[in-house]
Amino acid sequence: MFTKQFLVIASIIVSLLMVVIVNLVRLRNTKKPAVAKKIILPPLFMATGASMFILPMFRPTLPELISSVVMGMLFSIVLIKTSKFEIRDKQIYLQRSKLFLVALIGLVTLRMIGKIILAETIHMDGKIIFFATAGLFVFLKRTKLTTTTMNTDTTTDAMTKPIKATKNSFDLWR
Repeated sequence: MFTKQFLVIASIIVSLLMVVIVNLVRLRNTKKPAVAKKIILPPLFMATGASMFILPMFRPTLPELISSVVMGMLFSIVLIKTSKFEIRDKQIYLQRSKLFLVALIGLVTLRMIGKIILAETIHMDGKIIFFATAGLFVFLKRTKLTTTTMNTDTTTDAMTKPIKATKNSFDLWR
């Protein structure tokens, strides 16, 4: 139906579109203070995708699992280092960063090169991508959450209120 070359080119185009979308969302998020809900919910939404591993044919082997999660965590370190926060009006805001866009393009390029090279030698499927992304998201979001101090308010609104800044909020980001 589709040639292999067409699929490779299509996946590169889709990846580049995703870089543009991620960058636009990130630019929009610089205008709003950090909210705990936006940090916690994406990994929880990914957890629903983990239900596919109930079936034995989708379960990864231990080496696949470990290598995917480690690769995701390594990629997240680059994104963590290029994400800077600032305090405005006693709330934490994400700063704009040109380096983030460069890092994101670099990671996507590295992923594309790896995909083209590794596709010839090993069978890559959704489970490897899922665990790499899960490793990236969980590590990135955990670091974001632990480097900021959430409101001590115990009401149900605590998840939607902006995160308050404290003196030690940025220690892990330096």
